[in-house]
Amino acid sequence: MVPKAYGDLKMRTASFLSSYRACQDCKFAIDRFKNEQFSFSQWKIGWAGICALLNTSVHLMKNKDAKSCIPEPIKLGLVQKWHEIGKDRDRYQIYWEFIRKERNDILKEYEFSVYEVILRSDGYESLFKPARSMLGLLEENETEALVIRGGPYNGRLAIEIANQGVIWVQETIFEVLKSAGYDPEEEVKFRDFLSS
Repeated sequence: MVPKAYGDLKMRTASFLSSYRACQDCKFAIDRFKNEQFSFSQWKIGWAGICALLNTSVHLMKNKDAKSCIPEPIKLGLVQKWHEIGKDRDRYQIYWEFIRKERNDILKEYEFSVYEVILRSDGYESLFKPARSMLGLLEENETEALVIRGGPYNGRLAIEIANQGVIWVQETIFEVLKSAGYDPEEEVKFRDFLSS
């Protein structure tokens, strides 16, 4: 039961879901990495967090949100979506070949699929030279980047694939909410959305 003091408080429908909140934290982390320069060691820590949060977002749909006090149609939709993702690996390649795989590789094996490169504005890629970066010897048209090695995302910028994962998770959550008859962006009162 929602305490009386909180009954009239409003929140976006999507924000009631832990899976959505974890996804938004991941989006924040990605935006931070797009706008700042980090050493590879710093990047690895952030990358591990991003991949863990992405995977957590998906698991929270079934393992927490579907068991919470949100409306029944949403809970049923989350469980159905979870089973759909599990049965169709080709359709949900972003989950199976990136989100889940990268998270498992990092957290279970401490292996990263990303490697450092220097990208030029003309698209040319060269191997990363730590001394060049540390001494600020990058040319004006060059930038440091991390690229994915192996699998279906081979050669793609890691941050772009992570962003694609966040978009997929958010779209999946919104799809479930809309199918259950709720607007993900609508602000609703706690007492009208949460059951006891």
